[in-house]
Amino acid sequence: MELGTGGGVDAAAIIGRGFDLDATDGSSELAAIASRRIGQPVKTMLFNELDAVGIYDGVYACASLTHVPRSDLRGVIEKVYRAMTENGVVWASFKAGAEEGSGRTWSPL
Repeated sequence: MELGTGGGVDAAAIIGRGFDLDATDGSSELAAIASRRIGQPVKTMLFNELDAVGIYDGVYACASLTHVPRSDLRGVIEKVYRAMTENGVVWASFKAGAEEGSGRTWSPL
């Protein structure tokens, strides 16, 4: 699963490597662009709407969870955890530092 696929560039690379991917984005416009790029539907979904349980072997969230307010991040991460199979893998990037804001300094999870 990819959370926040944007225009689908990373999704296309993931699919191109032979993985099955459920791509999502909170913007219906970006989901439509990504869907055309990857040749499959992209679900329009906000992070807090994730309701899957135990179905994903991996979750990829590059530069997307930075849009979640720090106060909501725990709940979103709990939903990601519930969506994963045992021994699933998550790759996510976050802002470094203690301040909320639009600056982007990446720190892998």
